[in-house]
Amino acid sequence: MLMWDDFSAHWTAEVVQYASQKNVILQRVPPGYTHCCQPADIAWNKPLKDHLRASWLQHVKRESARLLTIEEGKMQAPDRAQAVQWLREA
Repeated sequence: MLMWDDFSAHWTAEVVQYASQKNVILQRVPPGYTHCCQPADIAWNKPLKDHLRASWLQHVKRESARLLTIEEGKMQAPDRAQAVQWLREA
């Protein structure tokens, strides 16, 4: 059995036919459920996304505090170097 998400390339006639010839049962993971069924999403992507989200929230908090101390202004997006640093730390 092979569990795949709903990505269209996984479900072409050629792929389905080849799987059938090899006696492989294809099972579709419902949209929205790959986060709990895909090993990469569980083992690598979730921890990475959690770290990036925490870094982003810290940035937003710092920007919010900075804006309270000035009369007028806009929140500043993190620059590329900051985003790369977050990835390194993750």
